[in-house]
Amino acid sequence: MSERKILTSKKEILEYLGITEYKFYRMVEQGLIAATVIDGRWYAHADNLDEYFKKKTRTIITQVPEDAE
Repeated sequence: MSERKILTSKKEILEYLGITEYKFYRMVEQGLIAATVIDGRWYAHADNLDEYFKKKTRTIITQVPEDAE
């Protein structure tokens, strides 16, 4: 069975990333989520989402944000 790479709804994207809808929209507004809307439906490629988080987690932080969970 092949792994599905194209996520075809906001729900699939949220589940794939394990984030809330609120967080999703914040990230979209900040240009951090590689996703698009076509005919009113959200689409994203899993590899693009993975690549963003691979790059982001390569960065070493030196201060923990106060709101970090």
